[in-house]
Amino acid sequence: MFRMALLVVAGLTVPDASDARHVNSFVRPDGSNHDALETYRQDLYHEYSACSDAALIRILGESEAVMCSVLFLAMKLSFLDGVTLERYVRMPAKTKAMTNEKGYAAYRTWLHRYAISAD
Repeated sequence: MFRMALLVVAGLTVPDASDARHVNSFVRPDGSNHDALETYRQDLYHEYSACSDAALIRILGESEAVMCSVLFLAMKLSFLDGVTLERYVRMPAKTKAMTNEKGYAAYRTWLHRYAISAD
């Protein structure tokens, strides 16, 4: 899965049509609608958590691994205004790395806050 995640993040692998439809079923709301954006993130988080849990008990197929990686990437990008999956794929490698780091840091902050509010 790590190798597949690297390929997805590097833009070398994209999900097949069924995976793309699944990921695209999570329509990112406008950033001005905070409640809708929060629901979107929670939906992505629960879907990614299911992938992560499945990976703990079995080896994921390539298609599943790609889908999980794209879900996680979409999750991280949801914290960055104006950065879509389509825009991310076209970024130069250094910009992708910086974007990924910023998105991951924001995701970790959100995760901590979400875990506290879920109690």
